[in-house]
Amino acid sequence: MRTRLVLWVSASVGWLVACQGGGVDAAAELGGGEPGVIASQPESVSGPLVRAADTVSVKRTTRFFTAVGKGEQAEGGWPVDPPVLFIPSEDGSTFTRNLGSARRGEWFFQGVPSRPYFLRTGTTYILTGEREVDIGNNRLGRMYAIYTPDAPSTYAEVHVENLAPWQPRVNNQHPGSSLQFVSRQVDVSGPIDFFEEPFAGQTSIHTDMAWASSYFGVMPMFEAAEGDKVYINQHSELSAGTLPGGTSLGYSAVVRSVETEAFNAYPGGYLPLTGVLEPLPMREVSVDWRLPEYTRHANEVHPGARGVVPVLSISPAAHGLANGWVGYSGELLNLYLPLGSSFDFSAPLRFGNPFPSDWGVAAAVTYPFRSLRPVPDDSGNAVYVRGALTSFVSIEELSAGPVAPQMTPPLSLTLDGMPAFTVRKVLSTNPVLAWSPPSVGVPSAYRVFVYEYEPSLNQPVYRSSLYVPGSVTQVRLPPDMLDPASIYYLRVSAIAAPGFDVERYPFSSWSYLPQHSAEVASTLFLTP
Repeated sequence: MRTRLVLWVSASVGWLVACQGGGVDAAAELGGGEPGVIASQPESVSGPLVRAADTVSVKRTTRFFTAVGKGEQAEGGWPVDPPVLFIPSEDGSTFTRNLGSARRGEWFFQGVPSRPYFLRTGTTYILTGEREVDIGNNRLGRMYAIYTPDAPSTYAEVHVENLAPWQPRVNNQHPGSSLQFVSRQVDVSGPIDFFEEPFAGQTSIHTDMAWASSYFGVMPMFEAAEGDKVYINQHSELSAGTLPGGTSLGYSAVVRSVETEAFNAYPGGYLPLTGVLEPLPMREVSVDWRLPEYTRHANEVHPGARGVVPVLSISPAAHGLANGWVGYSGELLNLYLPLGSSFDFSAPLRFGNPFPSDWGVAAAVTYPFRSLRPVPDDSGNAVYVRGALTSFVSIEELSAGPVAPQMTPPLSLTLDGMPAFTVRKVLSTNPVLAWSPPSVGVPSAYRVFVYEYEPSLNQPVYRSSLYVPGSVTQVRLPPDMLDPASIYYLRVSAIAAPGFDVERYPFSSWSYLPQHSAEVASTLFLTP
């Protein structure tokens, strides 16, 4: 069985929501050891929708991008967990929770002072002062496609011919052959895996002992009447030369492909993957990757951090880059360098591209770092805290010159005024997090990630995140991000992205390229 590392997946997974009525129950006072939190509930209003100066409206407009253009859908229903506002007091020490009410496709809040507030949707918080916020996102594929979150993978019946001779996988530097599926009509892509790996040299596969997994964790219903198809792409191992020690280095690139006929398939059934693959013209791109420029910032990620596996991925950008890199359509090339690499990597790399000529090509370059830190629970366990330096750029920018960090981690991270790299108990479940701007790059925004230590897994698990504008370098964490008597660590990511309007369009404006980010990680800490 093949094990794969999924490096980066677009955040454009669609909302799968249930409709509910416009009213909400009165809020109860929040407890849990946090500074005083008061709940407020606006009165219901009928008649014309009037926007007073102290109101905030939140809507969710999903934009669907297809080969024939863009469609927009304003949501009329809302999740079971609708948006909530947390309004800081003037001194920032307490919060008022405003639940709002649903009206005509918007969630409407009254009594909001003219200062920044926190908007929570799902597990994500946004610090904003805007009166109108759209929390919709961008999606690929037709508007009324049906997806199920209960089936992140499905069995596949694979009948493919004319493969390039199959190469067994050895390790990241010798990845061998693999198959991937990508759809233009619905928003799905992912790997095709086999219960028994094909043999070396094999040029056809006929089996129903396979499965296809979605990178997004949801599978669509394929409808032949709507023209739903998939590309079947074969990745093969190509040579990138030798490493400084003299060992050979391989990478994975698309070399053959076929687009299937339209078909019907339903989650829980079999995905019919049938076709005769054809060789693709190969495009060459020169890469000059300056890895020492990344490793010299390791201690800014976390004191004592070490490099993990640097990765370069080249991917199709569906329908071009004019609207940003929308969705995720798999990869055309993956290159994994050895653990902790710190040398200048320069090589011509080749890949095939079966997608339409009006699609763009983008690259993701990431160098992750980690530091092993003790768990403050007297168990003797230790876990990694992690952070990375990442860039998303067009293929033209990737090959235009040396690849080096355009953003470095935020500096001088503190919790409640104390360095965040020393184990301790914070003062409350709403600690004050502060940092200084990075030494390289000008952030458009920062994102704070919260990871909670899970004893049964002996590892940190993602809990929530918070976006703040690039001008903000201090924030008191709002309610419900941290629980009492728990263990956490935080990452703060500095993000530079053109057109990123984090206060008004936090989820639909972030995807324009180039985009650069870098993270600093705290150590593990306890809450009272």
